[in-house]
Amino acid sequence: MKIKSVDIVGFRAYAQEGDGQFDFCNPDGSVSNFVAIYAPNGFGKSSFYDAMEWAITNNIGRYIRDSQRGINSSVSLYLNTSSSSQRILKNRYISESAPSYVSVKTTDKKNNYRRSVRRPPAGQRDYTYDPSKTVKSTKHLADIFLSQDAIDAFLKEERPEQRYERFMLDFGEGDEKYRASLFSALKSCNREIKILNDSISDLESSLEEPALDFSVEKVNETIIQINNLGNNFPLIDPSFSELQQTELRSMLSKHIVEIESKITSLGNLDRSVDLSVESLPRVEEYRNLSAKLRAQLQVMHANRSQLDEISKAKAARDDCDIRLQGVMSELERVAELLSSYAKIHEIVNDIAACEAELETVNSSVDLETVAVNTYLQSIDSMRRRRAELDTELASLLDSFEKIDARYQDIQQAESLISGYKSKVTDLESRQSSVSSLRQSLHDEYLRCFNLKIDGSLISSEVQAFLKPDPDFVVSYNQSIELKASIAQQISNLEEQAKNLGSQSKDLYSLLSLARSLLSESLSDECPVCSAKYDSHAVLLDRIQSNGSIEAALSSILKNTEDARNRISQLDGFLVKGDEYLNSLKRISLEKITEKVVSADGDLEQIAREILDAQRESAIRTDSLYRLSALVGNMPKDDYTRFISSSIDAVREKIQAASELFGYETSLMQAAKQRKDQFFVRKVALDTRLEAYRGSELYSLYSSLKAAYLLKGDDLNGEFLRKHEELTQQRSSLKTEIDGIDGFINYMESDISVSGRFLSDTLVSEKIISLSNELAYSEDSVSKLEASLRSLVQNPGSSISDLFNSLSDKKKDLERQLKDLGSGLLWLNILLAQLDDVLPFFKYRRAREEIESKLSSLSKMQRLVVSLTKELRESEMKLKERINNFFYTDLITSIYSKIDPHPFFKTVSFECVFPEEERPRLEVYLYEEGSSQPISPGLYFSSAQLNILSLSIFLAKALHIEHDGKAVRSILIDDPIHSMDSINVLSVIDLLRNISINFDRQIILSTHDENFYELLKLKVPEDRFGSRFIRFKSFGVVENDVVLSG
Repeated sequence: MKIKSVDIVGFRAYAQEGDGQFDFCNPDGSVSNFVAIYAPNGFGKSSFYDAMEWAITNNIGRYIRDSQRGINSSVSLYLNTSSSSQRILKNRYISESAPSYVSVKTTDKKNNYRRSVRRPPAGQRDYTYDPSKTVKSTKHLADIFLSQDAIDAFLKEERPEQRYERFMLDFGEGDEKYRASLFSALKSCNREIKILNDSISDLESSLEEPALDFSVEKVNETIIQINNLGNNFPLIDPSFSELQQTELRSMLSKHIVEIESKITSLGNLDRSVDLSVESLPRVEEYRNLSAKLRAQLQVMHANRSQLDEISKAKAARDDCDIRLQGVMSELERVAELLSSYAKIHEIVNDIAACEAELETVNSSVDLETVAVNTYLQSIDSMRRRRAELDTELASLLDSFEKIDARYQDIQQAESLISGYKSKVTDLESRQSSVSSLRQSLHDEYLRCFNLKIDGSLISSEVQAFLKPDPDFVVSYNQSIELKASIAQQISNLEEQAKNLGSQSKDLYSLLSLARSLLSESLSDECPVCSAKYDSHAVLLDRIQSNGSIEAALSSILKNTEDARNRISQLDGFLVKGDEYLNSLKRISLEKITEKVVSADGDLEQIAREILDAQRESAIRTDSLYRLSALVGNMPKDDYTRFISSSIDAVREKIQAASELFGYETSLMQAAKQRKDQFFVRKVALDTRLEAYRGSELYSLYSSLKAAYLLKGDDLNGEFLRKHEELTQQRSSLKTEIDGIDGFINYMESDISVSGRFLSDTLVSEKIISLSNELAYSEDSVSKLEASLRSLVQNPGSSISDLFNSLSDKKKDLERQLKDLGSGLLWLNILLAQLDDVLPFFKYRRAREEIESKLSSLSKMQRLVVSLTKELRESEMKLKERINNFFYTDLITSIYSKIDPHPFFKTVSFECVFPEEERPRLEVYLYEEGSSQPISPGLYFSSAQLNILSLSIFLAKALHIEHDGKAVRSILIDDPIHSMDSINVLSVIDLLRNISINFDRQIILSTHDENFYELLKLKVPEDRFGSRFIRFKSFGVVENDVVLSG
């Protein structure tokens, strides 16, 4: 397969049709075996190779190389915008609708390639740097393209580990997975061996020999003795663990603490019994003292009662003395009143006369006050009325001045109202138009929303609404039809497989019969078809290896699988097509929605304007009503006459009010003079009455009259009777005082005779002293009896009963202390024995665990030996595969032709498998006769490295096949980078020899014009049928004219 032509349109550097037409055929129609392309840097050479590789493989190798893919994708995503699609493959300077495709025609008509750049929606890219999108069936053809950065990356940048991984990813198949699993298993075994060794060492270092005299049976005997004392501790068996030891220790410690606490408590109780026996004499002493103190306290309380009676009698006598003094004072005041009664009677008569005259004067003052207030209210009312009339006159005069202005305002308001009504009419008409537009948009949105995108053929309605790319519509519909055709093909293949299955049963029966017949005879003639064979053995072998049915079934299955793969590819395209159509539908819906939103905004704006106009019209109407109301809704002339007549009437009312105001003021002044005269007389009478009422005789008279509740004017007889009553009360009180004095003298005499105290203070002090002594004595008795309450049932019993009870209690305590001491001894013995129990069992378990781990270690070591052997064999297989793959002899031959180094001429590919690192694929060079290699990356110059990479690439490209046929095209971009003139000539000779001897089409490009001209001389058109093409400008190519001679 060779390349006849390449047509690049709208792809990267190539914009228009015809700019990127590369014709690799000679005038006689044969395909040229040597094509040279010249262009300065930046004119589009790399775009040429990118276009061809993309058309054939659907990807560009230099973009998706591991070291560049992530960076390229991140940068393109960063530069992406949501407002437009991003062009990576498509030319940036052509329109969206302009075509963008690459077409590659080859000598094999089945392998012509044409690929169009997809048109992504806004916010997406036309290329995604995704290696998974490479077409698997043509992926290997990427190896016929050699770019300068691929040459640089192979030896300069790509690490040996990456070389190995890339080779195994493509060609390692299951061998590398098996080696990796062996390596992983070996590492896991080594880790496990180390863990086992460390564990055994730790166990052996922690082993402690148990004590020689230790016995578990002795410990269990101690536990039995303790349980016989009423406990329930578990016996020790071989499963005894550290947790059980901790629990048993905790139980023992808790029990020991409880017993020790009980012993301490019983000891304290025993000491309490001894102390209680010693305190019995004091209990008896305090009981006797308390009885004596209670008798003395009873006598003191009787003395206190007598003193209380004497105190009450003295209080009664003091009360009588006070009453007697009051009666005598009252008697003196009444006697004084009776001696001056004639003068008092005269003062009372004068006061009555003054009060009568004062009442008349007060009545006259009140009448005149009422008259003055009435006149003042009338004058104030007239004053307010005058102010109202003045205000009314001023308002009328102001209204008269504003007549013209008000009627002008009314005319202006009527004009504005008319304008607003006209505006509302216009806005309502516009609102109706916009509403109709919105309804139309809504209907269009529903039709677009209801468009069905379900994997079926794209309808004319969908095309009309969404306007997809016509090329896409054709491809999409063809893919659906092709999918249906392939599905029918799969159905036919499955039917054929069923038919073959039924036929295979009959054939297998026939073959089985033939084998049985031949086993009974040694004939060389087929019993089925009577054909003759060389021998019986040959015939039997042909029957046994008959695989026609299997081959037919295998062919059907392969065709079915291929068809399903094609359907899967078509489904992928159709899914992306549905996504593309859905994105167009979404964009269309968004545009319609934007228009609807805009129409809604217009409707809202119009509604607001209508509302504003209606509001302004209403405001102006209200203003017009107010203005009309100010002029009484009358015409201008009538309103003028009305205001003039109103002004005259108000002026007449003001004149009448002024005259009435003067008359009322004169009447008020006369009434005020009369009121002042009466007020002077009232003051004189008040002064006279105050003098009478302030005299001592009248004060005495008034106070006694009020005290005795007397009424009337002549009270001389009443006061005489009161004088007699007071005289009798004085005699009665004196008699009562004499009786009380006699009682007090009798009681004091009785107290003195009995030897008691006459002083209340002494009696109180004696009672307090006796009460304190009694309280102390009773408290002492209570405390002593309280200390006995926990030891005896009745602490208030007699001393002899208490002594007997305490003696019995002491004997019982001594018996309990003896039993607890014995149990505590056994518990301490068991606690000491427990220290050796767990180490004994730990030692036994550790020995068992060490034996188990040693057994596992032995098995693991045997497994490591087996895995290591298998790993080495696997590595040898992989090394052999690499040696067979890289065509080392051919690489060395090509490398030697260019001869970049005088000594190192032999190329070798060696696989290195370090113990703890990733495998490496090293490229080494050997000097003739030496077994010590060198690494070219450490010793070679850039030119030497490029030559070595070129040699490896050429050897690999010479062996590429497609569909079982050799691919006879090799494309090289700038192969002479950093080479000297000798190397350049060697490269030209090498490429020319490859083209001639191997029948390969060499297509190379260069930016070096001297190299290009040298190619013309070394590989001329007339001798080798070469083609020379140059770029005349950016993205525009032309055939180069080569002058003969």
